[in-house]
Amino acid sequence: MNNNQNTNNQTGNSQVNNVPERVDPRSIHAEVIGELRKEKIGKPILVVEMFLLFGIVLIGLPFLYSMLNDENSTLYKLVHKSEMGGEVVNTTTTTLVHGEYQDGKQATLLSTSTKISAYNIQLENFKLGSNDLTFDVSVYTGTMDLDAEDYYLEIYSRDGQKITAIKLIGSYDATKKTVTMKAGDLAFNNTLSYQGKIVKMEEEDYPDVEIANEDPATNIGTLTCTLDGETLEYTFQNKYLIEIKDTVNLSKTTNQDTYINELSNYTKEASTLGADIASVSENDDGFTYTADILLTKENYVIPSTLKDYNYYSLETPAKIIKYTQNGKGYVCK
Repeated sequence: MNNNQNTNNQTGNSQVNNVPERVDPRSIHAEVIGELRKEKIGKPILVVEMFLLFGIVLIGLPFLYSMLNDENSTLYKLVHKSEMGGEVVNTTTTTLVHGEYQDGKQATLLSTSTKISAYNIQLENFKLGSNDLTFDVSVYTGTMDLDAEDYYLEIYSRDGQKITAIKLIGSYDATKKTVTMKAGDLAFNNTLSYQGKIVKMEEEDYPDVEIANEDPATNIGTLTCTLDGETLEYTFQNKYLIEIKDTVNLSKTTNQDTYINELSNYTKEASTLGADIASVSENDDGFTYTADILLTKENYVIPSTLKDYNYYSLETPAKIIKYTQNGKGYVCK
């Protein structure tokens, strides 16, 4: 009994003095209140997932690569839309490229609001004359000398019938230039509407031609093309070019600056070809330039420094020359 009292007294004293009672750590037993589980790493599942992912990438890469390189694919346009200068919009009737430009490979109504683009060429703001077409030309990137290329603007009636093809000529960059071009057989009816598209011609695309005056014994014939005081006579054998004759007459009644520039250009051209091939003579009325280029002459080639795109190399097919010259506005017979 005394022990209990002592114990009580000690307890009471401890509580009074606020001194915590010492607890023997050996008497403490842990109590389980839950179970901490270590998460397992599902290695087999991870391997399967990686294998499936690899398979998807391996199979999908060729398709992805193809779409990224296809200008007509949605993915290509989404990736390049920032480069194209605007948001790409797709419609059910017309594909837009380079921002606001429509796909120039598809026939599109020609008007002042029309903007088409193909092969890096941009055409817009079309205005129809009686026998010519005025529009703005620029290129999307870099520069292009269209005289040296085989690009045409094909003209169609509203019902899709091809009327003619205008040869795209001139050198261009991103700066828009307003030009007026025509084809030898171009004539618009201002009461009708017309369509156009940009095409790149390959040799097999040019329609075949007949040389009307071809000699059946020698298979030699000529094609004469005329435009604005210039006459070009192309001689063919078996419908392949062998000779070019060129005559240009320009009157002094022409705009003075134009006359001086043309006289200077043809004088340089005659000098480049050589005195035995070309010459320029000036008189009171104006000047006359003549050239006779016999392409079959041994070791002869047109000088590379001469930039006259009416002159073609030996054995150029007649069909290419007639189609091209007609597309520049020449009347060829």
